[in-house]
Amino acid sequence: MLYLLILLLCAPLACTAKKDPAPIHCNELHHFMMASYYHFGNQPKEAEYWYKLLHQNNSNKAFYVGYIPFLAATNSKALLPIIDRLDDAFSNNVEIQLIIASALEQSGNLYRAQELLMSLFENHKTHQELAFKVAQICINNRQPEKALAVIDAHLNNSPRKPNNFIFYFLKAQLAMGLNKAKEALDAITMCIEQYPKFDKGWLLYAVMHEQAGNIDNALNGFTSFLEVFPERNNEIEQHLIQLAVKQRLPSASETYTKHCISKALALFEQREYRKALQEINICIHDNPQSAEAQLAKVQVLVAQKSYDQAVDTLVSLALNDAKTEWLEALHLLYATPTPPTLIMQGYENILKKHPHNLTAQLYYLDILLKEQKTEQALPLLLKAEAACTDTAVKARILYQCALIYYDTNQQEELRKALLSIRKYDKNFMPAANLLAYHYAETGDDLAQAQQLIDQVLAHHPENPHFLDTQALIRYKQKNYEQALALLEKCANICPEDVTILKHLSKTLYKLGNRNRAVQTLQTAQQFATHTEQAQLNTLITRWSTKKT
Repeated sequence: MLYLLILLLCAPLACTAKKDPAPIHCNELHHFMMASYYHFGNQPKEAEYWYKLLHQNNSNKAFYVGYIPFLAATNSKALLPIIDRLDDAFSNNVEIQLIIASALEQSGNLYRAQELLMSLFENHKTHQELAFKVAQICINNRQPEKALAVIDAHLNNSPRKPNNFIFYFLKAQLAMGLNKAKEALDAITMCIEQYPKFDKGWLLYAVMHEQAGNIDNALNGFTSFLEVFPERNNEIEQHLIQLAVKQRLPSASETYTKHCISKALALFEQREYRKALQEINICIHDNPQSAEAQLAKVQVLVAQKSYDQAVDTLVSLALNDAKTEWLEALHLLYATPTPPTLIMQGYENILKKHPHNLTAQLYYLDILLKEQKTEQALPLLLKAEAACTDTAVKARILYQCALIYYDTNQQEELRKALLSIRKYDKNFMPAANLLAYHYAETGDDLAQAQQLIDQVLAHHPENPHFLDTQALIRYKQKNYEQALALLEKCANICPEDVTILKHLSKTLYKLGNRNRAVQTLQTAQQFATHTEQAQLNTLITRWSTKKT
């Protein structure tokens, strides 16, 4: 019906278009619409018939905007004979030029494809796909400096986008290969700031800092890698403990010249764990105060999968003297296959003897929270907050309390905690965001919510979780179109975030797009917890059965 309507409307257009240099006639428009209909309906034979009918009389070149992608998908060789006559019409159309370059590459004309892309980049530095392809061309041609220049040109001419993280990652690799250590570190830091769940980014960050001798940052990098990496990585787990041992050595040269330690480490490298442990026990017997020997023992025990003995060793040391290295090493065991229950029991035993040790409390709390033991964590958090004198640390402890209050729907306690944080540290943006979210979700004070999120976004304009709060405010104000634009951006950055997907689905539903709303909820189900899935199922059932 739509197609017939356009034909009826088209008759006068063909006449009025006679003054144009390339008039569009109704039969051409009809052919183009039929070709497009079958093309996007995945019926290539029918689409080919209409496209050929359209172009057999050298129709207006504007219609090639559909024909070129069709040929690229079905028969890229057929593009080659017509490339030259398309230059004028599509010289500044990046998407078409990318298709043409791909066809040239597939035909073996690599040089011409590269020349086309590099020339195109000069006028389209903000186009991400083009910039990435041109940088890869420079890398393949062994021109790392030129590749760096391409990446910098793109980043300097583009607005800051979260998916620019891949360019910073590539820049870090290139700068590292060119011995530009500071530039490499700056780039990889930007990479993980923009995408904290990028495992390869954390790994490169850790390696760079280890090479620079920044062991604390390296430990943080390897630990973060293990947290976001989808599977266990025994090699990195062992390296993490080994690095912790290295961190505590007075100096590499002094320690490794000791016969017993050097011999034990050599046996460890050969996977002779039993013999390595024997040598380390000799070291400990000769020098019971040797921290490096004790930590090396823990490393060997973990490699042997003697997790209970590894925990017992550190707990015994901490009971005698709750030094930071023992408490830190016990926390590092969480990144290994050591059962979390053993580690938590270890901290409980330490805190019985050292109840006011804030470092032990915070390490223990971190594991409790990671294991979602919120009932056990909350009283300890409140105790730690009361004992802490550093206002910045107090703010962060209270923020963890606020997250628990939010998850357990303790609205009054949540608000008290967040307002207290504002007294301690007004620039702690996650707390300001959560308070804005709370005001928006309850609808109590949308004006205050907007004021808070304005402050947050002034510091972090591209953070998807903060933008989600702004979207919720727009939703509550019934500005659904604005909310949708923000949420689609957030979902593109965080496609597995259940909260963002849920907000997106509700906004789509309000705008009358029920089918897409249900599809979005079904996507969210793949990443939801058991409790979240029950909520999503309720919405899906309600929306799917509701009559139009």
